[in-house]
Amino acid sequence: MLKFLNRIRSRLLMLLLINLVYLFVVWLLRPQALGAMSLFFSLFTVLVISVAYLLERRQIQHTKDAFKRFLLEPDIDNQALLLATIDPALQEPIKEFCEELRRQATEIGAQKLELKQYQEYIEAWTHELKAPLSLAVLLLNKRRDEMTPYVLRRMQHVTNSISTNVDEILFYARLGADHADYRFDQISLSELVQDTLAKFSILIEEKQINTEVTLLPCLVTSDERVLSFLLAQLVNNAIKYSAAVNGLITIRLEKPASETEGARLIIANNGPGVSPEDLPFIFDKGFTGSNPGRQKASGLGLYFVREYARRLAIEIKLPEPELKTSFAIELVFPVV
Repeated sequence: MLKFLNRIRSRLLMLLLINLVYLFVVWLLRPQALGAMSLFFSLFTVLVISVAYLLERRQIQHTKDAFKRFLLEPDIDNQALLLATIDPALQEPIKEFCEELRRQATEIGAQKLELKQYQEYIEAWTHELKAPLSLAVLLLNKRRDEMTPYVLRRMQHVTNSISTNVDEILFYARLGADHADYRFDQISLSELVQDTLAKFSILIEEKQINTEVTLLPCLVTSDERVLSFLLAQLVNNAIKYSAAVNGLITIRLEKPASETEGARLIIANNGPGVSPEDLPFIFDKGFTGSNPGRQKASGLGLYFVREYARRLAIEIKLPEPELKTSFAIELVFPVV
């Protein structure tokens, strides 16, 4: 009401002046009626202001509703309804605004369609690529006796790297999908961790990295395919940033201490670690940090971990590393 009175103060002042003129005339013609007429004009002024306030509130609400409808569906009909609720003096600039907004909405719709088609193409392309990749792995396994151990290890490393990169492309494309399907089942987390380590065994052997693995039998409820990808990102990250000499990766799976606590998986390495100023940003997309060894990285590995951990309701922690390690990531699984 105060804002309304401030907005109409010039008109209010005019109304008060008119009332004073009328009261002056009444005083000249019939002084004994001045008291009654003063009360009448006061009540009349309050009534006029109240009615004007209610009408403006109603008009503002109509304009808000019309504007919301236009924002939800910026077509010509909703634009006409919006303009009908606005002062004629403001209709021309509002009309230009509506036309610009409608043009931008059309462009955004076209870009969304193009992005969706691109995502569908990427997913289809990665699926098509997996077929010849699987064939290559099959041929490699059948012809392994014809190759030297060194060539066999290198070829296995190449196929594993291509498979990992293809998975990254596919999971990156799925991050922006309108709907993603997840299949939650009971999974042996210890076996899944062992399978993940087996995928990177050649790379671990190539880089002469030591591993200390403590896995207790433990079941968790999650999507096996997505969780396998998430673990692969963590193991790959640990391998990549382990110390160049006497590299070490430690993996420890701890069963829940009670029914209200989830299983805990800790993956650590003894590399240069992460500087304190970089810690808040290591899960950000594209962030590589100030460490010179990370400058050539894509900055997507831990981003994938954060995004898919959130989708699987897995909590991520950064515990203090133990004596042999310099950086650790802890996954706390939900209680289901």
